[in-house]
Amino acid sequence: MSHHLFLAVGDDEKRELRRMSGRDLYRVVGDVYAPFDEPFTLELRCAALQLLIPAAVGPGAVVGLSSAAWLYCGAAVSAGVAPEHVEVLVEYPRSRLPAGEVVLRQARLPAADVWCLHGLRVTTPLRTAADVACFLLPGNARAVLRQLRRAYGVEPDEVRAALEVAVGRRGVVAGRRLVAGWQTSVLGAATGDAVGVEDAVHLADGGDHMTEVRGVAHLERELADGHPVA
Repeated sequence: MSHHLFLAVGDDEKRELRRMSGRDLYRVVGDVYAPFDEPFTLELRCAALQLLIPAAVGPGAVVGLSSAAWLYCGAAVSAGVAPEHVEVLVEYPRSRLPAGEVVLRQARLPAADVWCLHGLRVTTPLRTAADVACFLLPGNARAVLRQLRRAYGVEPDEVRAALEVAVGRRGVVAGRRLVAGWQTSVLGAATGDAVGVEDAVHLADGGDHMTEVRGVAHLERELADGHPVA
């Protein structure tokens, strides 16, 4: 499926598209815009990121960290605000990129931690959950973890197991504590304990409002999470 996306190149185009934002267009990510009649789907987000990632990054580049969380969850984890940067994981950076919308992070990823979605390489929901637990601020990380569980069936015990073998990863100790608290919250919600109430509340910022937990096999089913606020 093709999408009508606009990538601003040069200061004049950026000013023009920003002027049109909120009236005829909405900003998807960086300087990529879409008409308001383009649904804010997983496929559209993949297409927008592909426009931003230059060929100089190399064929092994993988979208990860907060950018992978945004790709999977959309407005549910960005409060309707389009991200300014795309975080791309590479094993060996080929070259320095000029300051802009793509930020390179060095990481060696097992093949099992990478999926290809609509032609875009991205960390799996499980790997994304493990990463955000370590790297994002606790409040933001919890929002992502709740949404990944609701939308893709990522469970706390899976994330804990992934972090147990992540020896030496930056932030892993804090990530394990955060996931342990999340697991306690989920268990509390299952037993009716008040500790789980927060996890049972739907996000109010445009998230996925389906009540069932979908399995990871349903990844290709796109989130119906509406347009973000430009």
